[in-house]
Amino acid sequence: MVSSSESGGSRTSRRMIARGTSVDDFVDHFQSMKRIRGFELQGVSSRGYSSQLDSRYGSAASASGSMLYSVAWNCDGTQIATGSEDKIVSVGTLDLTGKFRQTLVGATHSDSVNKVAWHPSHPSILASASADRSLCIWDTRQKASKPGRLPTKAPCTTVAWSPCGQYLVLGDKDERLSLVDERTFTVGKSLDLSKAVLNEFVYDASGKHLIVALGSGKIGIVDMPSLSLSRTLAAHSPQSSCISVALSPSGDRFAVGASDALCSIWDSADLICERMISRLDYMIRAVSFSHDGLLLAVGSEDHTVDVAYVEDGTKIAGVCTESETYSVAWHPRVHLLALACSASTDSRRDSRLRVFGFP
Repeated sequence: MVSSSESGGSRTSRRMIARGTSVDDFVDHFQSMKRIRGFELQGVSSRGYSSQLDSRYGSAASASGSMLYSVAWNCDGTQIATGSEDKIVSVGTLDLTGKFRQTLVGATHSDSVNKVAWHPSHPSILASASADRSLCIWDTRQKASKPGRLPTKAPCTTVAWSPCGQYLVLGDKDERLSLVDERTFTVGKSLDLSKAVLNEFVYDASGKHLIVALGSGKIGIVDMPSLSLSRTLAAHSPQSSCISVALSPSGDRFAVGASDALCSIWDSADLICERMISRLDYMIRAVSFSHDGLLLAVGSEDHTVDVAYVEDGTKIAGVCTESETYSVAWHPRVHLLALACSASTDSRRDSRLRVFGFP
């Protein structure tokens, strides 16, 4: 016999997965989900300092208050992590009923945490890249112990795991890619991209290539693990900068967000642009595919996150955030979208993790 609590949880889970795969199915699914839920994070102060991302990309966004720069779900969707301007790595559990419990407040870093990234197959291992010139590896099962710490030559901007989970690639403010062996926690080869301008990157499904967002509207294909730039493609206008990139769960597509306010969707095998999403007005900072690869969330300096149907680019929903969005992340199993946004005008909401998609 199923208990009442189990039955309620099951009903909630079913409601969070859209029935069917058409545009109308998804539109209907999100019709009643217009409110974003905010979850308070401990350890994040209400006073911040100048945003490095803003200075890097020339944004006019306000730097007052505390900002979440990065958000990520672990591989099984049982934990969610954030990195903040106030030097904090925060981890919590969030179930499908909306019950949130913070389980870790990591204060190891001495400068802003620009990126958090979970191990692709181990649900308790987390990497954090910070402007304090360090990369940390956390085991959320061992809350009392300090994380592994790797000093770097320059402030870190982003990090990505290889699909096998044995390597990490680290990007820094000197426009350099570095290969880190997770087993020995040492830096191996590096690639200088200072002439190209390095932004976000992601492994392809095979793990043999890295798709890199570059300046001058280009994307680069870097062969791994040799860490050699084998090809560059003109993805957006030469006057723009490609900023964000995401791979679909199946690996058949990737999306690129740029400073020209456009998001392009590409065929991974043929490296052909399939379509552009052009509904936003300001630079695209973040992109994320849903677990089924059918939806794409596009976060920007607009105060709305655009949710698009990947097959034809149709708008499914517009998620009002009231501020700029730095990072977006779909849950790995259901249509639940986490958001990392800049400080809003209401200081009480500065430190909130924001999630969209609850019934």
